Amino acid sequence: MNGLVDVLDVSLSESAGERLAGFRIDAPTPGGDASGGANYALDLRGWVVGRSTPAVAIEVLHDGTCLWQVPLHERPDIAANSDLDAPALSGFYATLNTLPLGREFTVTVQAVLADESRVEFSTVRGRRSALRSRFEAQLAPLVVTTLGRTGSTILMQLLEAHPEVVAYPPFEDEPKVASYWIEVLLALSEPASYRRQLTPGRDLNDRWWLGAQMPMPRARWPQPLHEWIGATAIEALGGFCQEQIETVYEQIASEFGVSSGRYFAEKYWATSPIPELMWELYADTREVFVVRDFRDMACSMKAFDEKRGFRAFGRQEATDDEHHIVEQLAPRVSSLHKGWVHRAERAHLVRYEDLVADARETVGAMLAYLEIDSSPAVVDTVTRAMTETTPGMEAHRTTPDAQASIGRWQRELGPELQQLCESAFGPALEAFGYL
Repeated sequence: MNGLVDVLDVSLSESAGERLAGFRIDAPTPGGDASGGANYALDLRGWVVGRSTPAVAIEVLHDGTCLWQVPLHERPDIAANSDLDAPALSGFYATLNTLPLGREFTVTVQAVLADESRVEFSTVRGRRSALRSRFEAQLAPLVVTTLGRTGSTILMQLLEAHPEVVAYPPFEDEPKVASYWIEVLLALSEPASYRRQLTPGRDLNDRWWLGAQMPMPRARWPQPLHEWIGATAIEALGGFCQEQIETVYEQIASEFGVSSGRYFAEKYWATSPIPELMWELYADTREVFVVRDFRDMACSMKAFDEKRGFRAFGRQEATDDEHHIVEQLAPRVSSLHKGWVHRAERAHLVRYEDLVADARETVGAMLAYLEIDSSPAVVDTVTRAMTETTPGMEAHRTTPDAQASIGRWQRELGPELQQLCESAFGPALEAFGYL
């Protein structure tokens, strides 16, 4: 790689010309360095001019999510072009943090027109070096990647029973220690944030240091300083966050009598970029994907909401069950499926149905993957945690027992919802053996 971020390809859309009079990506260029130095930023510069409707801003998207919306700024050279009849405001500049995007990524650039419509006009493909720090971890992350109501809390209960795993008792609370500190890392590694140290702007109110204010700060400093603040300092920040994570889990280990901990176990949502970053930051990362028939998962979410008397899992934002399945659950299931496809060779899969049907075999295989004590006595101790009465467990259940929760979708979903689920979750249902 030429730098920490390399640009593999920059493409322009031919069809965008129907609604845009002109557009261009000036930087980055294919094969070039993404930000003019060895750092983790990706700088985008260019211009766009609407045809019948003026362009007022651009948006940069990754996996359908808008990372930034940036207003247009003056580009006198474009405004002077009589062939375009361009307005004064036609240029754009955006700087992106590549850490949440994965090692290989694609971002889409689209114009926002005055009528609030959008026109995609460019894609940029890039590749990033792995994020490393100098922190020497004593506890490795055991990443439990999942969605809600999949049996992951039961799995955490089993892991917590193993003498080499540090985990907070899952029915007491569900801490997000690593998630918290990695989110801190992601926030402060945004170029729009850390560049504010040297380019603060005039308004120092309302969390200015997080960099949400426009315009985005540019790096107009000597190259060594540019590279230090955007790379060396980011790696040091990563090490600091790792140290905080380990310190908290050392306290948890002490509190609950874990003297030989090898892993700290925590749940992560499948839509989060954090599991990927854990693999980068920790050489000894292990990841367990926990899945359940997604039709049963949808039923369990609804039943749990009814039991508690309020909506969650995205149901609070849905107008009805159909909307929840298509607009809320389908993208999350797709993210889980995508993560599994991407990391299947180094991760381990636990299906809730297998855990219920044969806990000993399922637990034994998981412990073998983790390379921790999987002797019959330890497997007995761990699996016994499934049958032990734990405060909070009863409130968590929505069926009389675990067996009754398997295949509940056949009883609780009508034919139309069954068909909708199969359509919305089809690829993932097939990939995980449910079709």
